[in-house]
Amino acid sequence: MRVSTAIPPRDVLRSIVTFSVLLFLASGLAGGSAADGVKKYGSYVRDAAEKHGLDENLIHSIIQVESNYNPEAVSVKGASGLMQLIPETAAHYGVFDIFDPQQNIDAGARYLKELISLYRNNLRFVLAAYNAGPDAVKKHNGVPPFPETVGYVRKVLDLYRKRGGPPGGQLYSYRDGQGKVLLTSDKFYLSLKGGASAER
Repeated sequence: MRVSTAIPPRDVLRSIVTFSVLLFLASGLAGGSAADGVKKYGSYVRDAAEKHGLDENLIHSIIQVESNYNPEAVSVKGASGLMQLIPETAAHYGVFDIFDPQQNIDAGARYLKELISLYRNNLRFVLAAYNAGPDAVKKHNGVPPFPETVGYVRKVLDLYRKRGGPPGGQLYSYRDGQGKVLLTSDKFYLSLKGGASAER
């Protein structure tokens, strides 16, 4: 007598549905929603933005595209954490634990500030360099024609605009009364900050 080892179609369907649900739940727990991420890591982003004179909405937009607020995210290229730092960049900024949200965000903000200075507030170039590296931006004299990089710049700018960022991808810098340079997308920052004066 031959015993069939085939799985009945109904059981196969049930297994596929169960696996899909578990996979969905696992991915949700790993990254969570953007709203949850903003709530959970917002204080770290706010501190880094204030410390380095950046717009916290820009940092949030980058984090959402880079890792969707998953502090344990690791790319195929080895970029890690919320802001997807490569180990060399993390080491350069003195990060001891690349997966620590506070350290990761602070180092990512410092790197972002350097890129903003390097590209004179041209946010498209800044984001392209954050994704593909400054060498690639230099080689192509602008945003490299890599599908990943072009898509990355578009996604971050779209999110940033939704959070109130500039439609043209340009940042504005101001120097406050203590001489600290502040970077924002808001042309009217001067009137909001009172003691600040436009730097350029």
